[in-house]
Amino acid sequence: MLFRLFLVIPASILASLVTAGWTIASFFIWLVVLVAGRVPGPLYDATTALLRYSMRLNSYTWLVTSAYPWGLFGDRPPPTPTPTLTPASTGPAETGPAETFGGVGPVAVSEEASLDATPPAAPTEQLQPPEAPRGTLVLSRAAKRLLVLFIVLGASYWVAGGVVAIIAGNTTTSAEALAALTTAHDALDSQTRHYQEQVNACRSAADTLSCVQSADRQLADAVEAFASQVAAIDFPTEAEDKAAEVERIAHDLSAALHKLAAASSPAEFTRSAADVNRIGSSFDQQCEALVQVLTG
Repeated sequence: MLFRLFLVIPASILASLVTAGWTIASFFIWLVVLVAGRVPGPLYDATTALLRYSMRLNSYTWLVTSAYPWGLFGDRPPPTPTPTLTPASTGPAETGPAETFGGVGPVAVSEEASLDATPPAAPTEQLQPPEAPRGTLVLSRAAKRLLVLFIVLGASYWVAGGVVAIIAGNTTTSAEALAALTTAHDALDSQTRHYQEQVNACRSAADTLSCVQSADRQLADAVEAFASQVAAIDFPTEAEDKAAEVERIAHDLSAALHKLAAASSPAEFTRSAADVNRIGSSFDQQCEALVQVLTG
């Protein structure tokens, strides 16, 4: 059964193409039948061949028969018999009246001479071509052309559906990536506002530097979490480079904040703060560029 499922793949593809093509043309088929008041012969035969092929495919798939699906374009017409000619029956040679030759006596007419006088043979009867066996479906040229048309329409439908799916998939991926990026960035913005509140509160603390450095470590962890979230997002192809750049700068910003939190003196803290501001400005620019790619 499992091996047969692999064998039936080509026949299944062919049946799917023809069925899809017939479905696409069904509206025009309905119009033809409505106007003509009947189903044209080639259309009727083509539809019959399609249904028969589908039944054979299902029978083979479900082990009802061992015969591989065949006969989509109909069966071969039965051979037309060649008429044979039967010579007319001849009786014994008849001799004509005796003839004399020089007064010697009668001379009989020879058998060869009598055969020469035999009338030409004629066909015994007009033979009719035999009727096709029951179950035989012989398609006309027009019916076969309709089946080819159905296959072409089905293939076109598959190709068009694939293109639409790719376009829709890219659009969906861009929208999903933008939504995930927005969620991660909103969380980072919330942590940044909390960081500003902590820095403002540290002004009244006894050890201002230590208080600010504690807030820097928390912000560094938030930026690192943002970088991990960006790495987990499935970005479309056109946005992968920008996403990788945002992730890299986020790691650099997190490292700069950790360095700022580890500064041992106010002078070293000031130098590290300048690096944080420079990297932070580049980080904001790259995030905006990534959003433009996703929305463009």
